[in-house]
Amino acid sequence: MTPANKSALLWSIEGRFPRATHQLTNMNKQRREQLDGNAKALAKLMTPQVLAAIETLKSLQEAAEEIKTDVESIRDEEQESHDNMPESLQQGEKGQQNSRFC
Repeated sequence: MTPANKSALLWSIEGRFPRATHQLTNMNKQRREQLDGNAKALAKLMTPQVLAAIETLKSLQEAAEEIKTDVESIRDEEQESHDNMPESLQQGEKGQQNSRFC
């Protein structure tokens, strides 16, 4: 839509619905002001201590993910070991322990 067409459309809408157009403009302004206020409040919260805490949490999350991956890998290996056991051993004490672990 060209700027001229857009302008003509807006003029047409404003001519038919001047009150609605004014309310819409005010609502958009209010939302923009609210978003600006929220952005400023968030910026105030981002102190060096908070940013450091966020980095620490990210590091902890990465470490937890590595541990989870390791545990899942061990579980999968144990499951494979259990699945490859002869059925008679799977029913025995060692097989039952292996099965409980998985």
